Amino acid sequence: GYVSDEELERLYRTCRIAVAPLRFGAGVKGKTVEAVYNLIPIVSTSFGIEGLPEAETIIPICDGAESFAKELQRLLSSDEACQSAAAAYRLWIEKWFSKEHAIEVVREIMEDGILDKKQ
Repeated sequence: GYVSDEELERLYRTCRIAVAPLRFGAGVKGKTVEAVYNLIPIVSTSFGIEGLPEAETIIPICDGAESFAKELQRLLSSDEACQSAAAAYRLWIEKWFSKEHAIEVVREIMEDGILDKKQ
């Protein structure tokens, strides 16, 4: 169902962790990026971080039930682990989703003539 941006922001402020136990899928996972952007530690599978550059450096891949449960337990029981994840998320967001990075990508596209080649 529909959740307003305001309600979603309120929910993120009250959550300790986000969970994305995806078993299949393709492309960039918006909810994963959204949780990271909100500095909420996320527990996910390899499908949950698919399409995200270097996401495995900040989000442990938990494809098995046991590893998933252990990571949930680790984050739920450790303020330090959650704070560490949030700090890593800040740097990752700045690197891959900043205005500066977007400008760099557009500049590369323009310099490489990619748009001209598709016409």
